[in-house]
Amino acid sequence: MTTDNPLTITQNTWIISDTHFFHENIGKYCNRPENWQELIINNWNNLISQKDTVLHLGDFALGKKSNFELLTGILNGRLFLIQGNHDRLSQSFCEAHGVTLIKKFIHG
Repeated sequence: MTTDNPLTITQNTWIISDTHFFHENIGKYCNRPENWQELIINNWNNLISQKDTVLHLGDFALGKKSNFELLTGILNGRLFLIQGNHDRLSQSFCEAHGVTLIKKFIHG
């Protein structure tokens, strides 16, 4: 497989999906606890070091660019984001905030 994405899966790679940060209704839809965003952020940073790689399988966050900027400023690890239906930011914006956006992951 040829790719422009410099992602290598190692034992220091974490895989996560559907965090839906700043999605106001997701707590109700998925029966998440009241402080679910804070829990995810705390668990993320307690487990993942700055040197680790995080492969996010989509639906990272919803809403304003400032929300994305906040998250990328506080979450540990090098983030690779496979674009989900709620991930509507441009590749250049993501890259400006240290996130590699993957629009096409696997080609058959």
